[in-house]
Order: sequence, then structure tokens, then C-alpha cells
Amino acid sequence: MQHSKGFIRYQIRTDKKTNSEYGTFCHAERVDGVKKNNDKWLGRVIDKEKGIFFTKKNSYYKFSVIEGFIALKDDEKKVYLANDNSKISKRSHGNNKEIKKSKSISFGKIFIIYEYLKNIGLFDIFKKAYEKDTETLLSLIMFRLLNDKANLYAFNWWDKSYAKYIFPNAKLQSKKISEFIISLGSENNFREFFSNYFEYINKNTENSNILIDSTGLTNDIKIPMTLFNNYNGKLSNELRLIVVTDKTHGFPIYYRYVPGNIVDVCTLYLIINELKEYKVNIDKLILDAGYYSEDNIAELLKNNINFMTKMVPRKGLYHQLILEHVPNLKNEKNYVNFGCRHLYIKKTIIDLFKSKLPVYAFICLDVAKQHIAELEYLNNFYILENNNNDKKRFLIDELKQGVFILITTFDITKDEVLPTYYTRQSIEQIFDYLRNETTMLPIKDHSEEAFSGHLFISFMATIAFIALAKQLKQNNISIAVALDELSYLNGREYNNKIIPDIATKNVNNIAKCLNIKIPKKIKL
Repeated sequence: MQHSKGFIRYQIRTDKKTNSEYGTFCHAERVDGVKKNNDKWLGRVIDKEKGIFFTKKNSYYKFSVIEGFIALKDDEKKVYLANDNSKISKRSHGNNKEIKKSKSISFGKIFIIYEYLKNIGLFDIFKKAYEKDTETLLSLIMFRLLNDKANLYAFNWWDKSYAKYIFPNAKLQSKKISEFIISLGSENNFREFFSNYFEYINKNTENSNILIDSTGLTNDIKIPMTLFNNYNGKLSNELRLIVVTDKTHGFPIYYRYVPGNIVDVCTLYLIINELKEYKVNIDKLILDAGYYSEDNIAELLKNNINFMTKMVPRKGLYHQLILEHVPNLKNEKNYVNFGCRHLYIKKTIIDLFKSKLPVYAFICLDVAKQHIAELEYLNNFYILENNNNDKKRFLIDELKQGVFILITTFDITKDEVLPTYYTRQSIEQIFDYLRNETTMLPIKDHSEEAFSGHLFISFMATIAFIALAKQLKQNNISIAVALDELSYLNGREYNNKIIPDIATKNVNNIAKCLNIKIPKKIKL
């Protein structure tokens, strides 16, 4: 091929020890009146008629004497690569692989959390909740763990992160997510998950020391009272979320939601009986005051379940304990310092429902609260009839200002009772996470099925969050700080591998405490 601007010379190079043909573009120029030949190496000939060549540097491209170098599209390069049997080409690109390119992706947080949850076996448990589409489920759990956005943003997060490579088949388009969440929220999936989850958390413990508490959730949906046959036909647009937490390990282990107009005392039987169905052996139980009732306490004593709860300030035994113990409570031997609080606490044995288990009452007086409450009470109490009943009522009401009573079957000291009871506060962290996440339903039709599925995902994300936070805390690392540090670790995507950026000292420390090694490259 020849042209006034030059021509292409073709030759078979014997030094390459192949039968491949190579091309060189030859053209002459005059510099300061002197003719000078300029030769441009074009590389191996792929298609002589179309002017297609290959070099390691430029890959496949087109060259025209008139137009010069012309870049090919990726799909055109793939066609030539698929039909090119040269060993040189295969070494350069790999067999039938996409042309080499580089793109930055979000890597650090997803890689570290994925590896940790996989290593401790939690991902295997999550998968069993919905084995039809585990990649979509795991993607949404990771998205919920790392984002406070609605699920409609899940695809963009996935597409620009390492999640795309570990969950390549995840279906995260908005409509697909809605369908998936509705399908996930079935009772069968719920039971299958918890059956496997309880087996997982009970590997190293025989008995459960658990906390039960509830919180209100407002929502746009109305939930039929399907869990309680006695309330059929009634609807509620407020929900109560009941969460069970293992005090020993700090993990949330179970949850249920019920309509908000069902009081807590009605739900204790349900939770305990369901836990028994999962073969959870309840050794100790700490309850919020909302679960205090004679029926509930009698049932716990009947089943020999050790418990602690706060007495509801009613007549009868509560007033009897006030009159008997509060007048002489402010005694040096009863003083307890709990954090910044100053209290007087007295322990006494009480006869409760003729129980075989000894039951203890701890009468507690908070000094600061007493002063505030007593002043407010006296300011409001301006009518006092001159009869014995009113005088007795006045005496009881004044005595109980700043007082609360804890009852328990735990044989502990006055110094141990408050630290034991206030372990309930650990469940607030779980409530905060679940309450905040479940306000962002991903679909317009706020059905019960959609709410159930979304809450299910949030609960699994909470389990993962607590597991990660506990391990980091053992090394004095805050999970918030860790996630912030890991967000700066990106990766570079190539055709068949991910190359992480160089990790900082802090990132390496985080990985070390989670027993994870950051690789130099990850083959895809």
C-alpha cells in the first residue's frame, strides 16, 4: 500500500520465530532541504484489508495512511481478541478477557466487613434466611449497615463499590428490591433464620441471660393484630417493637412487632413461649417495668425462671414496703454510689405468690430525685382533709418521692443491683438502630409484608453491626472511627483483578484486630 504521504511495508519477522506478519509505516520528510526517512512501527497485522494492527502498548487499533491512528471501541476489540490465536495477544490480555482498564472503586469498608462477617460465620447464617437470592439479601444487609439512605440508592452504591464483585448477581433495581423485600418478610423465612441463628449463638453457652424490652414505632401502615386471635378485626397505625438481647454476649437474639395498642404485659407469654420453641433455655431474665404484672411474675416463678424487674407503684405490697422501709432508709449502711448518683438501697426478702424461689425486694431512694420530686409534690398538694385516710395517703405519697423498688430472684448485694438492672440500657443502642432504619420503607405501598421484610434486613444488619463493634472495642477502637478510616481505602479495578491502595497504619491496625490481611491484589 502506497500513498503520497507514505506507505505501509509488510514483512514476516524471522527473529520473532512466528509466521505472523508485521507492518511499518514508511514516509519521507525534508528537513532543512535534506530528505529524511521516518519509519513508524505498527505492530502485528490482524486484518490487512481493514488496516487493523496490534501492539502491547496500544492493543488493537486501526491505522490509515490518510487518517493515521484510529481507536477502536471496546466491543470491537473484544471481537478481534476472540478471534486472535496469537500467544503474544493471550499473554497481554488473557484468554477471552475484557480489555485492560482502570477504575477507582469504594473498597475498604466493604472488604473488611465482608471478610470479617464471613470469617465468623454470620454470612452463612444470613444466607439461610432466603436461599433463593442470597446475593441480593447480603447486598442489602451491607448497604443497610453502611448507609442511612433509602434502598432506592442501593444500586448506585453497589455499582461503584467492591460489593459489585462479591455480589455480582444482586438485583438492586428499585422495583426488584421492593419485590424482594415483600417476598423476604414471610413467617417461614423468619422461622428458618432464627432456627439457624439460635444454633449459632448457643454454640458456646447452655443458658441464656436475656433482656426483654420494647419501643414504639410510628408508621404509615396499619397492622392487623394477626398475632393475637382475641383482637381480630382491630387495626393500629402504631407498632411496638419487642427485642430480646443476650446480656452475656450483647447480641440481639430475637424480635417481634405487635400493634401499638397491645400493652407489654400481654406479650411476655408470647415471647417466652416462642423462645422455648427454638429451644432457648432462659436462665436469667431482666424486664422493663412495662412487663410487671401479677400474672407475669407468677408465670416466671412457676417456670423457675430467675428474673429482675421494676415494681409498678400500686397499692398493696408496694405501699407496704414503702411504709416499712423508707422511714429508716437513710442510713450509712444503706448508702450506694452509682456513677454520679447518690442512693440509699435496702435489701429484704418478700413472700411473693408462695414461690419456691426466694424473691428479694431492693428499696432504692435516689437523693437528687427525691428533693426535686418532693418539692413539686408539696407545691401541688394544697388540699388536705382532716381525716386519717388522707393523712395516710399524704404520708405514703411523700415517702415514695424519689423511691423505686426492684424485685428479683437474683441473690446479689445492694451494690450489684443497679449495675445488673441497668444493663437494660444496652438494648437502647439496638432500638436506636432499628427505629431509625425502619422509618425509611423502600416502597410507596407501605404494606405489612414490606415492613416485615425491611425490619428483617435491619435486624440482621444490627447483628452485624454489634458483632463488628464488640470486636473493635476489645482493641479500644470505636466502630465510627474505624468506618471513617476504612472509607479512605479505595481500590483500582482492572480487567481481572482489584488492586487496593496502600493502607495507612490505622487501617492496618483495624484489619489486624479483626484478623484480616489486606491483599496486594484480588483476582476476580
